Order: sequence, then C-alpha cells, then structure tokens
Amino acid sequence: MSVWSGWWWPAATAIIGFVYAGLLLAQWNRRRKPHQLAWALRPGIVVGGAALGDSGSFPRTMSLFFNIPGTLLLVGGSFYSITLFSNNPAYRYRVWANVLIILGTLLIAAAGAMARAGVTEGLYAGEMVASAILLAGFLVAGTLERGTKTAIAQGRANRAASEDS
Repeated sequence: MSVWSGWWWPAATAIIGFVYAGLLLAQWNRRRKPHQLAWALRPGIVVGGAALGDSGSFPRTMSLFFNIPGTLLLVGGSFYSITLFSNNPAYRYRVWANVLIILGTLLIAAAGAMARAGVTEGLYAGEMVASAILLAGFLVAGTLERGTKTAIAQGRANRAASEDS
C-alpha cells in the first residue's frame, strides 16, 4: 500500500468533516438559517475509487456535469465576493477567506479529475488537504457579526474623527 492511499487520509478527512459539521450546527443554533442546517446534515457518500467504475464509465462521465458547474459556481462566487470585500477595509478578512475557499475548491476538483481519469494515487491525501483548506476558509470568514462589529467600530471612529476636526 502506498503512503498516499492509506486509511489515515480518509480518517483525517472525516475528522475535518465532523469539525465542520459541528461548527455549522453551532452556527445554525445561533442564527436558525435553514441553509446552515442543510449544509451540516448532507451525509457523506463514498464516491471515490471503484465506486464510480472505470475511467470513461457512465457514472464517471456523468459526474462531470455536476462537478464542473459546481466548481465553477463556487470559484466564481468566491471571486465575486473578493471583488465586493476588497473595497471595504471592514471586510478585508473575507478576501483571504475566499482565497482559501478557491484554493481548496481547485485542489479537490483536481484530485477528483485525476481520479476520474483513473489516477487515484493521492486522491485521499488531496481530499484531506483540500478539506482542511476549505475549513480554514470557513474559519477565517468568521461570521457576519464579526464584520458588522468591525464596520460599526470603523463608523464610530470615523464619526469621532470628523467631530474632532
């Protein structure tokens, strides 16, 4: 067995997934937004390795029609967010969060594309590293409350500065 195909990669990925799900459940508990609950409860399905069949098989070919648009939407949405947040110093931390989300998305897409082409060596390691990067992006993004508090503090500082002058 290769070091890149060991059981520890999916185990580490599962742990990261449980941490992420726990954070989303806690966030849902505070905010009660339905999409947060949905993200926390979509169960994982094993789709790598032999589960999708040989390269070029129907399931592997059909997965392209789901993975490519999903990747493009996620990366495109993150680029759009970067353009919105980069102009506002109060939300600049979200630029870096979206950079991490883009990197994690592209890495997991590349690992999946290689597996789809029949090269599964490193798939589990790629999924684990990508999951860690995506979780880091989620953590760096913080919450809307963090951005709101920063914007309020900045507004107060600007008002105080204008009153002093």
